[in-house]
Amino acid sequence: MKNDDMKELDKQHRIYGAAQARGRHDPCYRGGFGQARLVGWLAVVFCVFLQVGGARGQEIKDGWRLVFADDFNRPAIGANWRWVFGDGRQYVRENAIHVSHSSTVYCVVPLPHGETRVEMDLLLPSQSFSGDQSHLITLELRGGEVGGGGNHERFETALIPQSEPGDPKNDPPGTLRIALDQPYHMVMQIRAGAGVVKLNGKPMFQKALSPDVSEVNRYFVFNTKALNGIPGKEAVLDNFQIWAGPKSAAKLPLMPSNAEQNRLATRDAADFIDPANPALGMQRAIDSLPPGGGVVVLPEGEFLLRRHLRLRNNVTLRGQGAGKTILKARHDERAAILGVKPSPGQCVVTVAPQDAEKFQIGDAVCFDERWGHPGYLDAVNKDCVVADVSGGQITVKGVMPGASAFDVSASLPGGSSSSSVPQPKELRHWFPLVYAHCAEFVELKDLTIVGGNGGWGGFESAAVTFGQVAGARVSRVQVAQWEGDGLSFQTGGDTIVTDNTVSNAYQGYHPGTITQRFLWTRNLGLGNKSCGLYFCWFNRNGVYHRGTIDRFDGYGWPFDIFNILTRNVSASAKDFAIEQSEGGGGVVFNNRFPRIRVGNDGKGAPTFDFVVAGNRADDLRFVEGMVERNLFVGNRSCDGGRLTTVAETRDKNAFAGQGAELDLDHFQAGIERTTPVDPPDLPQPILDGAKFYRPEKPDAGFQAALNQLAKKGGTLLLPGGRYGLSQPLRVPGGVTLAGRGLGTILHAAKPSQTGSLIVINQAARVTVRDLVILGEYERRDFRSAAIALKDVANAELAAIDVRGWEGPAIKIKGGDARVGDCRALGCAGNGFSFAECRVTCVGNIARECANGFVAERCADKSLLEANISGGNRANGYQLAQANSIRLYANNASYNDQNGIVANDTQKAELIANMLANNNQSDAEGCGIRLTGNTGACRLHYNNFQDNQPQPSQVKAIIEESSAGQNVIRFNLLRAKIQAAGHGSTISDNYVP
Repeated sequence: MKNDDMKELDKQHRIYGAAQARGRHDPCYRGGFGQARLVGWLAVVFCVFLQVGGARGQEIKDGWRLVFADDFNRPAIGANWRWVFGDGRQYVRENAIHVSHSSTVYCVVPLPHGETRVEMDLLLPSQSFSGDQSHLITLELRGGEVGGGGNHERFETALIPQSEPGDPKNDPPGTLRIALDQPYHMVMQIRAGAGVVKLNGKPMFQKALSPDVSEVNRYFVFNTKALNGIPGKEAVLDNFQIWAGPKSAAKLPLMPSNAEQNRLATRDAADFIDPANPALGMQRAIDSLPPGGGVVVLPEGEFLLRRHLRLRNNVTLRGQGAGKTILKARHDERAAILGVKPSPGQCVVTVAPQDAEKFQIGDAVCFDERWGHPGYLDAVNKDCVVADVSGGQITVKGVMPGASAFDVSASLPGGSSSSSVPQPKELRHWFPLVYAHCAEFVELKDLTIVGGNGGWGGFESAAVTFGQVAGARVSRVQVAQWEGDGLSFQTGGDTIVTDNTVSNAYQGYHPGTITQRFLWTRNLGLGNKSCGLYFCWFNRNGVYHRGTIDRFDGYGWPFDIFNILTRNVSASAKDFAIEQSEGGGGVVFNNRFPRIRVGNDGKGAPTFDFVVAGNRADDLRFVEGMVERNLFVGNRSCDGGRLTTVAETRDKNAFAGQGAELDLDHFQAGIERTTPVDPPDLPQPILDGAKFYRPEKPDAGFQAALNQLAKKGGTLLLPGGRYGLSQPLRVPGGVTLAGRGLGTILHAAKPSQTGSLIVINQAARVTVRDLVILGEYERRDFRSAAIALKDVANAELAAIDVRGWEGPAIKIKGGDARVGDCRALGCAGNGFSFAECRVTCVGNIARECANGFVAERCADKSLLEANISGGNRANGYQLAQANSIRLYANNASYNDQNGIVANDTQKAELIANMLANNNQSDAEGCGIRLTGNTGACRLHYNNFQDNQPQPSQVKAIIEESSAGQNVIRFNLLRAKIQAAGHGSTISDNYVP
C-alpha cells in the first residue's frame, strides 16, 4: 500500500520507530511519544515537535504542516493508539493496522484546533457470510475514546461496499459506497468551517461544521461495525498522518469570559421561578448562563416540576442541601395517540381534545413507556418538550421514534399502514428530573429528588440521567420513591459520584453502556426494589469504594473488567454475585458481604481473572459457569472468627486460605452512615467573592478578600464564571478558598505565564475546594504547578479539577495534607506530586498527564487509596524514597510505562491494586517495577491483566537486581515475574 511519493516520509518514520522502541532509555524520550522530543528525527527532516501544542514544522504545500505521522513499522500498536472496545481482533502486522472484527481504535495525539487534516491509506476486504457482504467502517474527526462521552459535533464518514443492498440515494449523509479489495488514499479535512472527504484525490462530500470546543473529543477514531471476522479478510489502515492548516491552533480555545459574563455566571433560580411551572423557570436560569457555563443555585423549598432540567457544559446545579431543596415529579398524565405528523425538529401529535388539556407548554413528554437510551448519540424519544397545545393538537419539540410519518390507523378498526416502524400508542408525561446528554463537566449537588406515579423510567429516565457525558460530578444528592432507577450514568469517562443517598428506587445506582474510569465512593443505597448498585455493561477501570448498599448486582455482566470494589457493605442477606467477565476480571477486596457467589448460573458463562481477597463473608461459593483463573485468598467470616473458603475447589482457580497478615483495622468496611450527607460546613465568616471581583486587577480582586480573612480565618466563596489571573491567589492559614463547583473556573490570564494560580506557603488549617483550574491542553510543560502547597499543616484539597494545565496539576512539598475527589486531566506535567510530606490521597483521578501520582520522600504512613490513574505518558504511580507508604486498591491502566514503579523505597505496602494494559510505549515497562534500593516492600492481592490482542504489559512484576528483601505473594498474574533481586520471598502467586 506504500505510495511512491511516501518513500521519503516512510524513511523518516522508520527513524522515529527505532527511537520510539528505545523508549525510556533514550535520553531524548520523555514519557511516551505524547511528549517525545526526538532530536535525531527533528534534525533529519521536519524540525517539529511531534505533539499537538507547540507543533512547528516545515511548511508544506498550501502552508499545511505535518503534526504527526505513523506507518506502523513496529510489532505492536504503541503509545499513540488505543483499542479498548470490541471483539479483540486487531493487530499491527505487515506495517499496518489489521482489523477483522468489530472494534474501535483511536489515536491519542490530539488534532489541531481549527484547520486540521488526516490522511491515510485504507483497504476494505470482500467478505461473505451467509450471503451477506455487509460491513461498515466509520472514520471520525473530533471523536474520542469509546465510553468517554462529551460533545459530539463530530465530522464523520461511513464506508460501505458498493454492493450493499438499497438505493444509495437513501444512504445517511456522509455515507460513501466504495469498491472492495481496492486500496484508497483517504483525506478528511476541516477548513473554513467545512468538513471535506476525498478519496484518491476526488472530493466526495462536504459538510458545514461549527467550531470545535470540546475538551475530550479532539481525536481521530477508526470504528469497524460488523466485520464478519473471516481470517485473511481484514480491513487495513496504513500511512496515517495529521496535518495542521495555516489557520489552525494547536491548543484548545479557552473561551475566557468578559466582566459582564462573569457577573451573570452565578444565577439565583429564585429570580426565575414561575410558580405555575417552576421547572420552566429553573431551566431559564440554566439557559441564562454565559457560553462558558457557571452556577445555578436553587432556593430552599419544595417544587413540583413538569419537565426535566437539562444541564450543559461547565454548569453546576446546586441546592441548599438534601431535605432543604426538594424537587418532585408529576408523572400521571397520558393520552392515546391518534396520529403524528413529523417535521424537522418537532412533530404534531393528535390526541382527543379532552386529553390535550392534560398537557401544558413546557411539559416534558415521551412516546410510550420511557425516553430513549441515553447512552446513544441519537436523540430519538428523549428530551421531548411540549411547544404548543391547540385543541387536540400537541406540538412536541424533539425527535420521536421512527424515521417516517406516523399513522396509527393500523391499530384502529379497518385501518391499515404501510410503515414498518412500530407506531407509538401513547403520549406520556414522563421524564427524568435532571438530564444531560452529549455534554462535558456538568455537576449536580445538594438537593433531594422525589418521584411520582404513573410511569416507568428504567435507566433511560432515572431521577438523574446522564448519557454520553464526560467528567460529570454528582454529590450529596438524595433520591427517593422513583419509578425507575435513581442515578443513571450511561457512557462517560472520569465521572465522580460521591456521598449520595438513594432509596425506594428500582436500582439505586446504574453505571453502564460503557463507562471508563468511574469513581464511586461513600454512597448509600438502601431499600431499593431490585438492588442498590447495578453494573450494566462494559464498565472499565473504575473504583467502587466505601458504599453501603442493600445489594450489588450484575457485577462483571458482561465486559465489566479491570474494576476495584473495596470497603463496601451489603446491608441485606442477598448474595454479592461476581458474574460474567470474559477475561480481565477485577479486584474484590476488603468488603463486607454476607454471601459471595462466583459464577453466572449458565454453563457457558465465563467468570475469569478476579482477585477475591480480604473480604468478610460468611459464605463463599461457586455456581454454574466457566469459573476459571480466579484467586481466592484471605477471606474470613463476618465476625472474623474463621476463614471463609470455597467448599468446591474447582480446577483452574487458586485458593490460599490464610493469605497475607495485614493490619486492616484502619481499612475495614462498615456501615458509615444511614442518612443523607449535608453540604460542607464552611468556616465563618463567608465572604462573597462576587463583591470583590475586579477584572482589571491581576488577581481579579480576590486577594483582597483573602487578606481580609487572614487575621481570624473564614471562607472566600468564589462565584461561578471564568476568571483570568496573572498572579496567584495566596491563601493564608485558617482560610478556606471555595468555589461553587465545576462552574467556577480559574485560568492564566496570559499565555506566557509560568507561575501557579493558587499558592499556599507555611500555613495551617487551609482548605481549597470545589473549583476548576483550566489550561489549554498544550503538551509543553512550562508552568509551575497549578496549585502549589509548601510546608503546610492540616491542609485539604477537595473536589478540584485541574484540566489541560501546561505543567503539574497539584504539588505538595512539606507538611501534611489530605487530597480527595480531585481530578488531573490532560496536564503537561505530573497529575499529583507529593514530596517530603505526609499525605492521605483517596479517591482521585489522573488521566493523560506525565506521571499520574508521584510520591517522593513522603512521611511514614502516607496513603494512596482508591485512586485511578489511566493513559498517562509515563507511570501511573511513581514512588521514590517513599518509605512505609501504603498503596491500597488503586487502579492503573493504559499508562505508557509502568503501572506502579518504586525506586529506593523501603517498607511500602502495595495491596489489592489493579494493573492492566500498561507499558503502552512499547518500552520495558510492566505492572509493578521495583528498582534501585527498594526493599522490605510487600506486594499482595494485586491483579495484573492485559486483554489486548497484542499485549503490552508482558511482564507483571520486575524486581531489578539492586532491589531485594521484598515479599511478593498472593498476586494474580497474566504475565510472569522477572525477579533479579536478592533475598525476596516470592510464592503463592497464581499464573493461570
